[in-house]
Amino acid sequence: MEEEINYNIKPLSPKTHNLYLDAIKKLLSASFVGWVQEKDKKSLRIVINKKELFLPFEGGDLITEESYKKLITDIINNHNGRETIQEPVYVDGTEKGN
Repeated sequence: MEEEINYNIKPLSPKTHNLYLDAIKKLLSASFVGWVQEKDKKSLRIVINKKELFLPFEGGDLITEESYKKLITDIINNHNGRETIQEPVYVDGTEKGN
């Protein structure tokens, strides 16, 4: 099956890349998230608890908003083997009990 090429896609600004990378960093509680390139292959380098993880980018030459959205969705759906990321729930003093 041939993949359709959209020639209207423009590169993201560094600011937009940073917004998505910061979101991924927060989702994973990572100390570092950033793109690395070796020859013609890009990978997302993630450092969590001093351990490095490299996720290869297989979306072509251009990292798009759709690429980030898919990556974030995959992280949310598969984070640590859980179905979803669980955010802390804050209870006010009247509901804590003794």
